[in-house]
This record gives sequence, structure tokens and C-alpha cells, in this order.
Amino acid sequence: QQLAAYVSWVNAQLRKKPGLKPVSDLRQDLRDGVVLAHLIEIVAGELLDGIHYVPCDDQERKQNVEKVLQFVSSKRIRMPQTSARDIVEGNLKSAMRLILALAAHFKPSASARVPLAPRPITDLIPPWPWLRMQQQHWQQPDRMPPAPAALFFI
Repeated sequence: QQLAAYVSWVNAQLRKKPGLKPVSDLRQDLRDGVVLAHLIEIVAGELLDGIHYVPCDDQERKQNVEKVLQFVSSKRIRMPQTSARDIVEGNLKSAMRLILALAAHFKPSASARVPLAPRPITDLIPPWPWLRMQQQHWQQPDRMPPAPAALFFI
């Protein structure tokens, strides 16, 4: 069940870039570093230089994974020690650690990379009990929330 959640998260990210095929086995599908490079591109909005998108051998696969891990390190993304060799050899725990680190660091709102719609003023108000009644009152379709006082003191 936990593994399925990781696969689901990776596939949800990959769907954001047309033409990428979904993963089914984290041990196998991440070994060449290509999917990881695509994940970085999608969630961080950055292209990694020197990625072998069609790696010919284990050395190129390892170089790909090393570039991904260097990126993770350069962004100070918290992650337990993981080596490129672990990923290339199909170590599932290492692959899951890397995915968890990416998912935790690049929250869904950060990976959307699209301007967010303005939030309703009711979302900005802390849920203190004395404000709940006013907040519910403002949410009625015919009511407008009061303008913030800061707008009048420029």
C-alpha cells in the first residue's frame, strides 16, 4: 500500500509532462536515472545538464543518478544517505527515500508552477471562534467581506 502511494505520486508528476510513460516498478524504472531527471524537471522546474536520456550502459545510468543526487544536495533537500549505486542496483528503500525527499521538499503547490487564483478572504482569516460567525456570514452569496483597514491607510 505504501509502495503504491509512491508509484502513484511519481505517476501524477509524470502526467504533467506529455509523452512520459508511467512507472510501475520503482526498483526497475528509476535505475537509469531518466525518470528521476524528469521528476526534477517537473517538480523543481529545472533541467539537469548532461543527462543521458538513452543510457547505453551502467556507467551512464550511474552518471544520471549522480546528477540527480548532486541536484538534491545542492538544493539542501533533506534525505538520508543514498548512493547512486543503490539506485542503479534497484535498492527499493533508497528509491523510496529519494522520492519521499522530493515529494516533501517540492510540495504540490510548488510543483504546479502556475499562478494561483486569488484566495477568498475567508481563507486568510484564522479560525478563531469569535470569527467563525462572521466568516460564515461573509460566505453568503449576497454578502461582501469588509475591506481590510490597511487599504484605507495608505
